[in-house]
Amino acid sequence: MASFPDLMHRPFILWVKEQWNIDIDRVRSEIRIPGSPERAISRGVVQDCQDRLFLVEKLDNRKFLTQERIARAVEYLSLHGLPQAITYMKSVQGNFLPFFSGSCFRLSRFIEGTPLRRPDYLASAAMGKTRPVSLNRWPKHQPAWSCISLFPGFPSKSISMTCSKP
Repeated sequence: MASFPDLMHRPFILWVKEQWNIDIDRVRSEIRIPGSPERAISRGVVQDCQDRLFLVEKLDNRKFLTQERIARAVEYLSLHGLPQAITYMKSVQGNFLPFFSGSCFRLSRFIEGTPLRRPDYLASAAMGKTRPVSLNRWPKHQPAWSCISLFPGFPSKSISMTCSKP
């Protein structure tokens, strides 16, 4: 994965403040980011003036529609009975993926995770076990899979990959 030079430039830092109303205090380049680095062009962890950690990701513009659908679906899950689904943060204008200098970005709370051995984790049986566990937390009166019909093209494995531990 490429480095994240945007995090070092004042115009980008000011833009982040305008978009999400957070004051970045410093970049936390020493923090290892769990999860799949392939989903973003670059990503980095920042700390705000209140010591909160956030993950900033620069995304491939060609994946904008898919990433927007995923963000809306995860928000739906979180609001409709699955609070473990960690949503991406909306900008002050209500966008999940605002643009800066022709590239789209997203922001989320940074969550410590389990480092995965690459590429071994792709064949891991444990990966498939997390989806039913996450979906079993869904209220019985509201099937979790209903969100898939609301969001055509939504990759179902994202349900389990965006859920936090109980």
